[in-house]
Amino acid sequence: MTAGSSSDEVLLRWTVHLFKRRKLVSLLVVLGIVGSTALVHWVYPFAPFTAFAFLVLVFSVATYLFPVHYRLSSSGVEMRTLLNREKRSWADFVCYVRYPDGVQLAFDARNLRGRILKGIFLFYDEGKELEPRIISIVAERLPEARGRSSDRGAE
Repeated sequence: MTAGSSSDEVLLRWTVHLFKRRKLVSLLVVLGIVGSTALVHWVYPFAPFTAFAFLVLVFSVATYLFPVHYRLSSSGVEMRTLLNREKRSWADFVCYVRYPDGVQLAFDARNLRGRILKGIFLFYDEGKELEPRIISIVAERLPEARGRSSDRGAE
């Protein structure tokens, strides 16, 4: 793995696969997708429409179904899945919020993106070995949010 140019030094890379973490929830997600697709096909038995409905359902939970590859660099944050890639500069975020299973990088709520999308959530690796490094890198670049509970989101 090369770090690229010196202006975009890779600080940390890791992969998270949420589907493998919680077996019962994963089973329910798959059953929900299959059941919803079957219902769509029963109500409107047209194969292209059924396939479209299936794709919409899969795309909506893609970050859960497929591995998420994170990359923190000196210039920003990158999050990739099989179907999506999002790359943001550190300047796009205003603060971060810590949770038991990860850290959320928050967009500025004063603009449209910040009101619609709350930010990017960086899940910790399975054993949380990288948690201190992730927090260290984020804390060097963003202030921690004030007045928000870090107890939310625990499971």
